[in-house]
Amino acid sequence: MISLLGFEEKIRYMYYRKHLGKCGKDFKVSKMCTLLGLRDIEVGDNVSLNVGVFINAKGGHVRIGNNVMIGPYVVIRASDHGMNLGMPMKEQPHVGGDIVIDDDVWIGAHAVITRGVHLHNGAVVGAGAVVTKDVDCYTVVGGVPAKPIKKRGAEFIGNKYEIFDAK
Repeated sequence: MISLLGFEEKIRYMYYRKHLGKCGKDFKVSKMCTLLGLRDIEVGDNVSLNVGVFINAKGGHVRIGNNVMIGPYVVIRASDHGMNLGMPMKEQPHVGGDIVIDDDVWIGAHAVITRGVHLHNGAVVGAGAVVTKDVDCYTVVGGVPAKPIKKRGAEFIGNKYEIFDAK
C-alpha cells in the first residue's frame, strides 16, 4: 500500500501557494484545517498548522512570520460580532482587525487568538489560552484571558526574572 501522507501535504501546499496572499517555503498544513479569507492571509517560511486549525481572515488580515508552530485545533479569527445594544448580536456586522504573528512563535493546542493581537518574536501561547492582548517578545502566556507566565530563557530568582543566554 502506498502512503499518501507526503502526497496530500504537497497537494495542500500547492493549493495554498496559489491562493494565499503570500505563502512561504515549507508551509505544512495538516488535515482538517480551515482557512477563510485566503487573500488576506500571509504565511512565511517553515510554518506548520497542526490538525484542525481554523484561521478566518475575513474582514481583517492575518500575517504569520517564519518558523511558526500552530498546534491542534487553534482558532485565529481576525473579526468578531458587534455587541451593541438595540440589535440582536446575530444581526450585527462583524468588526475586523489584524492579527500579526511574528517569527519563532509557538501556539499550543486549542488556543484562541482574537482580532487586533500581535504575538511578537519568540512568544509562546499555552494550550487552551485565549489571547486578547499583544504578547511581548519571548514571553510565555497562558490562561483565560491569557496572562504572562514567564520569559523564555529566564529563571525566577528572588523577586525578578533573570535571563540566561543559551550559548
